[in-house]
This record gives sequence, structure tokens and C-alpha cells, in this order.
Amino acid sequence: MAKRKSTATTSGQRRTSVTTGRPGSPKARKLQPYLGNLLLCLIIAALAVFVYRGYILEGKVDIRPDFIGQAIPFDRFAQDFEEAFDETPLWYPHIFGGMPFQASGTYHHLQYSFEALVNAVLPDRLIDALHGRFFFHLLLGAVSMFFLARALSLSGPASFVAATAFVFSTHMMATEHANRFICFMHVPLVFLAAYRVFDRGRPFDMLLLGAALGSQLSSFHPQIAFYTAMLIGLYAVYAVVNDLRDKTSAGRIVRKSALFAGGVVLAVAVAAVLVLPMQEYAQHSARGLSVGGSDVNVPFATSWSFPPVEILTFIIPSFAGFGGPLYWGDMPFTDFPNYLGIVVVVLAVAGIVLNRSRMTLFLVIAAVLALLVSFGRHLPPVSYVMLHFVPFFGKFRAPVMILVLSQFAVALLAGYGVHALLERMRAGKDTLGSFAKRLCVVAGGALLLVLALTVFESSFQSFMTGVYTEADAAHGARSAMVTNADYHAGVNAMRFYRLMGDLWIMVLLLCAASALIYATRKTSPRLLAAGLGALVVVDLLLVASRVVNPEDDPARIEAYYAARETEVVKALKDDPGPYRILPLSEFSSNEFGYFGISSIGGYHAAKLGVYQELMDEVGFSSFPVLNMLNTRYLVSRQPLQAEGLTSLVESEGSYLYRNETALPRAFLVDSVRVIAEKDAIFEAMRDPGFRPGEYAILENAVGDQLGPLGNSSVEITLHTPHRIEMTVDAAARCLLVLSEIYYPAGWRATMDGHPAEILQTNYVLRSVAVPEGRHEVVMTFEPASFTAGHLVSRIASALVLAGLIAAGAMRIRKNLKNRA
Repeated sequence: MAKRKSTATTSGQRRTSVTTGRPGSPKARKLQPYLGNLLLCLIIAALAVFVYRGYILEGKVDIRPDFIGQAIPFDRFAQDFEEAFDETPLWYPHIFGGMPFQASGTYHHLQYSFEALVNAVLPDRLIDALHGRFFFHLLLGAVSMFFLARALSLSGPASFVAATAFVFSTHMMATEHANRFICFMHVPLVFLAAYRVFDRGRPFDMLLLGAALGSQLSSFHPQIAFYTAMLIGLYAVYAVVNDLRDKTSAGRIVRKSALFAGGVVLAVAVAAVLVLPMQEYAQHSARGLSVGGSDVNVPFATSWSFPPVEILTFIIPSFAGFGGPLYWGDMPFTDFPNYLGIVVVVLAVAGIVLNRSRMTLFLVIAAVLALLVSFGRHLPPVSYVMLHFVPFFGKFRAPVMILVLSQFAVALLAGYGVHALLERMRAGKDTLGSFAKRLCVVAGGALLLVLALTVFESSFQSFMTGVYTEADAAHGARSAMVTNADYHAGVNAMRFYRLMGDLWIMVLLLCAASALIYATRKTSPRLLAAGLGALVVVDLLLVASRVVNPEDDPARIEAYYAARETEVVKALKDDPGPYRILPLSEFSSNEFGYFGISSIGGYHAAKLGVYQELMDEVGFSSFPVLNMLNTRYLVSRQPLQAEGLTSLVESEGSYLYRNETALPRAFLVDSVRVIAEKDAIFEAMRDPGFRPGEYAILENAVGDQLGPLGNSSVEITLHTPHRIEMTVDAAARCLLVLSEIYYPAGWRATMDGHPAEILQTNYVLRSVAVPEGRHEVVMTFEPASFTAGHLVSRIASALVLAGLIAAGAMRIRKNLKNRA
């Protein structure tokens, strides 16, 4: 019987494996490890099919409100634009008066990533049938985690546990945001590449790092990519410190550090088509706004801080209500807990206790640091350091999301735990028995505690109800629920009984894991490995089944928007525009964009900063502001009465009014008020006497004096998202004001073919000074960051791909030569 002995390693060490005494040919013995790895990966793939069976086998979809209300209108616009213009849509005109589309991370079709490779190689029908964006990336994450564990010299079963613990954790399974999930699944691959750079120091590993991190950066969730970069940066420092302690030659340290830096540079180059526009837009987006004179918007950057008490959700998923309306924690809301798995946590503890290596120490450091950072405003000293001394950290609003690094570290530690348990069984060490006994004591204590809580359930429920009520009363969004006594009592009862159910499930899983380790400590390692793997899968999938449960028919999307095409929408579509609407009852809705109707409202996490300030400081309660934004129509669920409004449609509980005083998309003024201070501009715009049709507010003088308009006129001859052409007949020098949102990083103007300056007008609009006479004025959206980024991405991607293929071919040739 063959025995495979291996020792977990860290950077600079090699995995060793000895196979002896196994029957069969030498070729069969060589193939056996590969076949074992393949089998375990196929089991993970089968589990993925099982988890996504509703999508894959039954053709169902999970149509959540944010998907149908946000993603669908964006995708519809992108598809229509590409068909009409055969180019990349860079500007989205239908929310907030218009905003960058690609630079804000809203347009996802252009990328150089693993997803792009899958789309290029596999037929669309297969991708759609397999719920492709999730299924293939789950395989990427699982296989990457598996081979990361193998590279760290963990056994096959241990690597299987690490992979399943990562990809099937509740945070991964519950993430309906496809881009976030895709970035999550890149974390093991990026870390594997970084580990190989410092372990082997070969150019191939630099290329792999560039490809992996570049693919993650290209996957349109920069926050997760940023956190991953923090992880590998921390590991780079850790590896260099260890090399210095080991007295590794300076030349080798410099070489590995240079390869690491080269890989990061390559990654940025691969993702330049996204990174450069996003970096440029970050200076202008709402996420870049300062508050109270600070360079960091602290309330924004800490809005989703992880409450320390919710650490208990790592092992008890329903402790804080699980998610949705039952959630009673301190975050604004959440749809799921950060459940790690009780069995996974036990195995991670085993990995820490029984395998005290450099890598396990690093994983503990990474997990703890990520946890501390996730606390955000609940741990002010750490939050202050991160927000004020770590570049870009303050651009993101959910510190809780960094827990993906803790989940990654704990999953890998669980793999170390399985490996250590199996190694001690093979070696016959007493430490396994000692650990098993201690674990049984803990499990027994937990069982007694849950039994006691069950016996005194009434008192425990009364205590928890008080906790729930106090938490809801202190939470602005949930405080109204407390006043509805019957409803609140029902919610609290559901919270409590879910908590009790989870307590029993978790304690039984803990007891099962303890009993398994104790009972098999002197028997078969294979039995223990199989049992632990099964327990991890059961543990995680029991909770995953609550969050991966598609019930919708794909036809529901078309049916939904068919029902949304009301008489009001039909009347709006009859107006060729350009114009905007104010949806009073649905201000945050993006759904009007599905029909090509532009709104001054909408929802986007990264809207333009100038527009956010207009909303915060001025608002839309005055008609002068609505007029300057070309708000021709108001849509309401209630009847309106105001001077200047004409009722047009009353149907299905909706009312459509035309604003007779709305200004056109382009208009002329012959007067300017120069106001340099932002607060003074807002004060002037809040004044009921504000007349945007008569004068413009500029921060600097326009130059020569403007003359009377007389019979001056302006006509829009072409209006598309990227190009606006106008003919101006000016009786005297005047200002051409466009009711288009000011964004200097891309919009360019020409007059009669010559460059013209775009002036920031009324804080959020654009204008151009026009001399007397007839002139052709053209505005185009051509951000240089996109053009340059696209070119760099194409070149870098080609070089990285060619390098990886060449290196792979050389390795295959070398192996064939050695076999010959």
C-alpha cells in the first residue's frame, strides 16, 4: 500500500512527495496524483451543478429588484447603442441628467479577463445554459484554491476542503452581484501567482500574476481587486522579511521583488481600459467628495461597517437575523450573514494549533487585520489610519467587504487543519488524540449550553426580543417597525426561532466533527478525510440553499417591462425630445431608461459629484432648477397643482404633467453672474428669484461683454449620447448654455471646427461663449483615458497571453524531452 508523505511549506521551500510500494506500472503511478486532483476538481464541479441546479437544470433565474430595475435598463441601452453606432458606449444619458457609463463601471462588455476568454472560446448557448458568469468563475475560484493548497504541499483531501470552504461559503453563494462574485473568485488565483513569484522567482510567475490580477481588475469591482492587492502586498512584505531572516542573497530578493512589481504593473496594463477611466472619474464622482473640509468622506466610506457583535454570524448564521427584513444588526441592511461554517472554523483552529508554519502565521495575520479593518467606524483608530493613510481606501463605502480576505484565509487554514490531522494519523502522534479530546469537551459544552437555552427557551426568547427591539428602535430605517406591535412581534418570533434552529444545527455539526475526529483518530486517514469533506459540504450547503434559490422564469423580465409600459410611458415615448422627467414617486428608479426616457433622478453608487452636491445643497423643489435641467415632464402617483403645469395623462394611478416653463436642452443667455464660492452659488440657485433662462452663473468672468440676444437662436441638429451638434445664430456675443451635465474629463467642444472652451455653468451645466454671427458648435465625448487605456490593454494582454503560451509550450517540450 502506497503512502504519500508531505510537509506543508512556506516561501522558499519545496514540496516533497514519496510514493512507494503501489502496484501498477511506473506510468500509472505517475498519473495517479493527476487523476486524483482531477477527480476532486470534478467533484467540486458536480457540487457547483447541484448548487446552481435551479439555473442549470430547471432554467430558472433569480430576478432581484436591483437586477431588474438597474442592470436590465443599462444592458438594454448598451445593446441598442452598440447596434446603432458600433462603438463602446461611454456616456449614459438616462439618469441624473447624464453620467459616464464605462468609467463608472456600469458598462461591462469591454474587458480583458478570464470572462472575456470564456466568452471567446465557448458558445453563448452553453454559457447561458450553465449560468455561466457564476458557474465558470466558481470553477475558477475552486480550482485556483485547490492548486494553491497543493502548491503549499497540502494533500488532495485538504486542498478539496480549502476549495469548497472558500467557494461555497455563504458570502460567495449569496452574492447576487455578478461582478463582485467574479472578483471574489479571482482571489486564490492572484494569491497563488504572488506565492509562486516569491517561492520560485520565475518570469512565468510574473506573467501569471499579471494575467490573474489584471483579469480581476478588469472584472468591474475595483473594491475587491483593491483588497486583493492589499493582501498580496502584505504577503510580499512578509516574504521579503522571511527571506532576510533566512539570509537569502540580496540578488535573489531583488529579483523576486522586481518580478512581483513587474506582475503588478502588467496587471494594471492589462486592465488599463478600465483602470485609467475609473481613476480619472474617481476625482469627479460622488465617492470623491469631501465632507467638512476633509479629503475623505468618512460617513460614506464607513456606511457598511461590520459590527463586532456579528462575529457570531461566522458560526451561527441567523444570530443577527440572517438578512433581509429579519436583520437587526447595525449595518443599513444586508441580505446574508458572513457565515464561515462551524466545521470550517474548527478545522481552521486545528490548522493553527497543529501546523504552526510561516504560512499559517501569515494567514492568521491577514484574517485578523481584515477583520479589524472591516469594523470601520466601530474601531475608529484603525479606520482613521486606513482612510487617511492608505491611498484610495476612502473611495469605497463598505469596509465589511474586506471580510472576503478573512474568509479566504480561514478556508485555507481549514485545509491546513485537515492536512495536519491526516499527517498526525499517519505518523501516529498523540497530539491528534489530545486535540480530539479537547474538541469533544468544547462540543459537549456547546451541546449543554444549547440544551439549557432550549429548556429555558421562554426566558431566552424574552431576552433576545429585548435585544431585537432595542436594536430596531435605534436603527432609523427600522424604527417605524417597532410602532407596529403585531408585525414587530411576528418578526421577532421568526428571528428567534431561526436562531434556535441554527443553534441546534451548528452544535450537531460541531459534535459530528468532534466525534468523527475522535473515532477515526486510530483508523483510516481516508475515512477521516472523506468524513470531514462531507461535513464541510453539508455545513456550507445547508446555509447556501437559503440564498441560492432561483424561482423566476426568464420571461418575467419581458413581462415586467411590458407591464411597466403604461399610458404615461407611451405618452413620453411619443415626444422625440430631448427632454428629461422628474419621477416624483420613483425618483431613484432607473426603469424609465429602459424605454429611452431620461430622468433627473435614478440610482447609482458613483454618480457625478457635482450632481450629488446639487441634490444635497439645492434639491429639486424649485421650478427654476427643474427648468434649467430641461425637466419637461413630471410623473407622480398623486395629483399635482402648480402654476405652469399642464395635466396630460391620468392612468393606472399615475399622473403625467408637462412643465410649460422648462428650458430647452440648448438655450442662449446674454447675462452672467460671476460667483466664485461654491456655497454662494448654491445659495443663489436656492433663491426663488433664480432665472437660469436669463442669466448664467459662472465661477470666472467670460471675457468680453455679452450683448443683447435680439433675434438670436440655437437649433440642435444632432443629439446622440456622444455627440451634440448645434447651429447658433447670434445677434451679438452671447453664452450658449447646454442642459448637459458638466464633466471636463472627456467632453470637448469645437466652434466652426476650432477648439472652444467649455465653461462650468450653474455649477452642473456646460456653456460655450459664442461671438456674433452664425456658428456651428459641436460637443463630443472622447475621453483620452479610454483611448489610451484601450490601446495599452490590447498590447499588454497580447504580450501576457503570448508569454504564457510560450512558457507553457517550453515546459511541455522540456517534459517530453525528459521522458524521452
